[in-house]
Amino acid sequence: MARLSAQVKLEFFPTPSHVVERLAALLTFPSGFFAHARLLDPCAGDGRALALLAQRLKARFQQDYGEEASCSLSTWGIEIQTSLARQARSRLDRVLHGNFFQTTLSWAGWQLAYLNPPYDWDQMTGKRLESAFLQRATRLLCTEGVLIFIIPQWVLQEREVAGYLAAQYDQLTCFRFPDPEYEQFKQVVLLARRRRAPLPAGALAGELKQLSNWARAGKDMPVLPDASAPAQEGPPWPIPRCPPGEHPCFYLGRFEPDRLARQLCWEVQTARPLTGVWANRDWWQAHIPQPAATGDTGTTSDWSPLHAFKPVHLAMLAAAGLADRALIRASSQRLLLKGQTWKDQVTSVEETPEEIIEKVSDVFMGTLQALDLDTGELLLIHPPGREAPMPPGVDLKQVPHRHVSLTTFLDQYGAVVLQALQKRYPPL
Repeated sequence: MARLSAQVKLEFFPTPSHVVERLAALLTFPSGFFAHARLLDPCAGDGRALALLAQRLKARFQQDYGEEASCSLSTWGIEIQTSLARQARSRLDRVLHGNFFQTTLSWAGWQLAYLNPPYDWDQMTGKRLESAFLQRATRLLCTEGVLIFIIPQWVLQEREVAGYLAAQYDQLTCFRFPDPEYEQFKQVVLLARRRRAPLPAGALAGELKQLSNWARAGKDMPVLPDASAPAQEGPPWPIPRCPPGEHPCFYLGRFEPDRLARQLCWEVQTARPLTGVWANRDWWQAHIPQPAATGDTGTTSDWSPLHAFKPVHLAMLAAAGLADRALIRASSQRLLLKGQTWKDQVTSVEETPEEIIEKVSDVFMGTLQALDLDTGELLLIHPPGREAPMPPGVDLKQVPHRHVSLTTFLDQYGAVVLQALQKRYPPL
């Protein structure tokens, strides 16, 4: 019955104001007279919690550095319930009324995530909603961004929650709610800083043990310190500064290619739309090259370039497939061409007085294959030292073949190949 009533309220259990004020006392900014950060609440509710947190942070910053100090904090919230979203808009700078998991948001776009997710199971996946919200919110936090995670104490020992926290965050610290609020849901507040890189699974033992101990500690866990109590060693969670000039994506909806295709009424067999300009066959003929007839160099394609091909374009065009099935004649030879483009890796090494930098880059290579129709010999034409990989199951030992440098081939047959291409694809 308690779970049903919680779902009726859309899992909205606002954080008490005095708890938010205690949290604000644990946060700070890097030293200096300028602070700029974006604060995100994926379950914003009526917006009171995040607005109060930002208000207290600004007030303490100006108290520490004076009225002339600049503290720019922007508050961003997402809320699914209509009435709550309307209230949040009056308190926060930016609010989306919708599902957190159906939004388009910039990764690493926020410096603090205030996360008080629904305390329930996902009926579709059978997993805890706290875990789903945690994983998506983490992607939105910048490196060394601060997480405020408010959950029931026992959830800390859930495998997915504990494993993700241990891998993605350091400086984990946990407090329980003060009495009497703790008695209702046994809530705790976990503060953490996002790591620069996740820890491997084999290095999580210490963090997992600590999380398990907190989950079983009950009321023995330390209470969230009072906001008026002086900090013994200073606030340990500095909120990183937001880089200047950044504007994160913050939109409702997410891009779904299959759904868009259905809305555009794509025809299944041709993979072309049935409506709009793309459904016009003339448009496709004008913009997409059509394959020429096999073995007939005199056949003209429906597609034409704006300008005649030049010799400098020859190798690239042939390798890209525009010379496929072109029959060229030179001297007493008849060669049937086939182009191939494949991806290879190039390694470069740069030495400096301090280090040696080795860089591996992906490059696209162009090769040709030519079948001599009189002798049956296969010519494998490629740049020097760059042989194209053969398809699985192809054994060249069974085929008479020889390797030819691409430069040598174009020197000998380039003019004939260019003539065939220009005849197949005459310029406009």
